[in-house]
Amino acid sequence: MENKENRKSRNELYLVCGLLVFAVIFFAGYRFLNRGTASVAVVSVNGQTLQELPLDQDADLIIEGVNGGTNHLVIRDGAVSITEASCPDKICVHEGAKREKGEAITCLPNKVIITIK
Repeated sequence: MENKENRKSRNELYLVCGLLVFAVIFFAGYRFLNRGTASVAVVSVNGQTLQELPLDQDADLIIEGVNGGTNHLVIRDGAVSITEASCPDKICVHEGAKREKGEAITCLPNKVIITIK
């Protein structure tokens, strides 16, 4: 009886280790494939794309959102961030710098979305 329980326990351990190895390989492959060419920050206001800014070139600009709101966008060292905003909660400022494809910074009051592609 004990032998069957040990075998079952050992098989479960092999399964967990196998899944863990698969997850690590999948994650490493995903990160490796997403490197490649320089990413761009796509700046949209109220659903309209305004600019595409390469992340490999430093930039500093003011984005005018809806109703006169503004966001200060900075690109430094391959990452984009909003450093100042006229919105009340400043959630977009607290999101910090983004550099990976698929990440985004959103300012809902000003209707500004910055997506990395």
